Amino acid sequence: MTCPLLATHNSFFVVRSLVIKSLLPHYFLTDSIDQADFQVHVGTPEESQIDLYLHGKKPLIFFTFVESDSVKKFWVEALNTATMVWVSSEFTKEILLKSGVTSPIHIIPLGIDFDTTPAMQPANGNGHPFTIMWQGVRQSSVVDGRITDGDRKRGYLVEEAFRQCNIPNSRLILKSLPGEKGAVDDRSSNIWRIEKSLSRAEINKLDQLTDLFIWPTRGEGFGLIPLEKLSNGVSVKVTPWSAPLEYLNDFPNSALSDYSLEKVLYNDIETQMANVPLSSVIDSIHWAHENLALLRSRREMLAKTAREKWDFRLTTVPAIHNTLHQFLNNH
Repeated sequence: MTCPLLATHNSFFVVRSLVIKSLLPHYFLTDSIDQADFQVHVGTPEESQIDLYLHGKKPLIFFTFVESDSVKKFWVEALNTATMVWVSSEFTKEILLKSGVTSPIHIIPLGIDFDTTPAMQPANGNGHPFTIMWQGVRQSSVVDGRITDGDRKRGYLVEEAFRQCNIPNSRLILKSLPGEKGAVDDRSSNIWRIEKSLSRAEINKLDQLTDLFIWPTRGEGFGLIPLEKLSNGVSVKVTPWSAPLEYLNDFPNSALSDYSLEKVLYNDIETQMANVPLSSVIDSIHWAHENLALLRSRREMLAKTAREKWDFRLTTVPAIHNTLHQFLNNH
């Protein structure tokens, strides 16, 4: 098992952990390619990381992800050297096939590991502020002197919408990772800025306070974070494009109302990604405020649905075992 970054907040590391847990105890796992019969590499085919996967020593299974509607030529060439490619969504498979990947592609759905996720706790009572949450790596950045989104999860768009709504007794939680100035945890106003790493238990406490999680992402290879929120009973509003469609259909009223595809420069190529307008986020905040009693009453139902349909033992484990069984029988 190889992965470019062994950090708990990194999505590749999270997927690597799910794959390892799916393989144990049926397979012997090692990080040494010389001791392995085949290699599973979780990541994207970055040229700077070719030593991790383009060594040609053993059969290679590449578990990869796509967030836009096309990928660069090098990715296609690298994936076509793999024995097979694993993807977590129909979206990624479709884009890779369209881009020219000819290696066999197998869908390995992701899911929630409830062994490492604290049990859902009751939400705070009806007296607490109406609370919106956003979560990503970087909430905002400054480009040409103008504040804009920090990453494709579009945290600054959510902040702008929240400010324009100006709803009394409301709160916005902005959760990101530490920036250049270090960790920040400012909860002194109705906009909480939490820029630091938190444990699953600490995130769980924020989820207890949250009525609606908004994620106007430009594109996802899967999008585990909204699914994690749903498993804690938090209603979500997510861009209805790319891989989140794998699970959004199981949760009514979880899609943002509007988006368009626009040309962007992403991963060093011109491609298309989703663009959610500010008005759609504003509409979602007003909808949530008007339906606050409903959101708070359906928490247990959302959590039950997520835990019954999206436990990784029901989604990831069978797919991996079936795919590997076929692979090993043919080698």
